[in-house]
Amino acid sequence: MDERPLSMKSRSSDLWPPRIAGCWSLSQLSLGRKAGLVVANVIHTVGPIAQGGVGEKEKKALRSCYKNSLETATKNAARSVAFPCISTGIYGYPPEQAVHEALATVREYLVEHHDKLDRVIFCVFLPTDKELYLQNLPLYFPAGTSVLWAECHRRGWEVRKY
Repeated sequence: MDERPLSMKSRSSDLWPPRIAGCWSLSQLSLGRKAGLVVANVIHTVGPIAQGGVGEKEKKALRSCYKNSLETATKNAARSVAFPCISTGIYGYPPEQAVHEALATVREYLVEHHDKLDRVIFCVFLPTDKELYLQNLPLYFPAGTSVLWAECHRRGWEVRKY
């Protein structure tokens, strides 16, 4: 019997089961090689469900997703990482709050590990998310105020909409 979800049945059978599957608890990670994509690795993390509101538990869990992903990337010699807006879709984490957790966590990590990554991309889908990142990025990476900003600019860390 074909156990693939209906949305996957038209796709090639070599993509099922997904090679990046296996994260069963919050912020656990799995690393998959090339899973039919044009990237070397995919780090998969499960973000918090925040449909009932955001408390300290959800904030800590979201930060953990970003931090664990960054740690996994650098431990596996990745020089760049791209993040979607974790948990802001069907999981209900308000994007206006998630952007701060994402940027703060990435900033904290880069302060200590700036030599380990060449590029961090925040890959957003919605125009409203792009605006949130463009508005808040200077709060965490202010232009001209630190060596870190110069390093970010030199290395190409940026916000992009794809």
